[in-house]
Amino acid sequence: YGICVLDSTSVAGLTVTRCTITRNGRAGIGFPSASWSNVTADVENCLISKNYDQGIEIGSGFGGLSVTARNVTISGNAGCGVEQRGARLALTNSIVAFNQDRGLFRQSGMMTHSHNLVHGNARGDYDGTSSGAGEISADPLFVSTALDDYHLRNGSPSIDAGVEAAGTVDDDLEGNSRPISLGWDMGCY
Repeated sequence: YGICVLDSTSVAGLTVTRCTITRNGRAGIGFPSASWSNVTADVENCLISKNYDQGIEIGSGFGGLSVTARNVTISGNAGCGVEQRGARLALTNSIVAFNQDRGLFRQSGMMTHSHNLVHGNARGDYDGTSSGAGEISADPLFVSTALDDYHLRNGSPSIDAGVEAAGTVDDDLEGNSRPISLGWDMGCY
C-alpha cells in the first residue's frame, strides 16, 4: 500500500492532501477489513497512479468509516480505480481513467459520486453503481501518462467541468489556486 489504515485505533480521522501515491505493491490508498467507529477520511488533490492493485480500496466491515475524495486523479492502476466493499464513499471533481480493471466498483456500502470524469477503464467504468450528475465519459487528455504527467492538455473535457468547491479545495496538487478560469477543473491539477 501507499497508505494503509488498518483500524480506528490507529487514526481518529485522516486527511490526505496534495500527494502523489504511485507504483506501490498493493493499492494506492487502502482501508482493508477492520472494525470502524465514526471515522472520517478526506482525500484531496492527490494523484493515485500505476499501483499494483486498486487506486482506492475500501474493504468490508466498515460501518463507521466515511471516505470523501475530491479532485483526485486515479489512473493506470492494475486493479480498479475505486473498489468499495463497505462503508461510505463520496467522490467529486475527480478523474478515474485508464485503470486495468473497473473504474468505480461498488460491491456494498454507500457510494455517491458526481462531477467526475470516468473513462477508458478496461473492464468497464461502472459496476454496482451508475453515472452520477455532471459526470463525463471522454478521454481526459492527460499530457503524457507514459511520462507520469497527468496535467490536462488544452481542450480537456475536465477543464472547468467540476462543481464549485470553495472553502474545501481551493488549490491543486502543486498549490495553484482554484479555479483557474471559469470553474473548477476535475482531477488533481
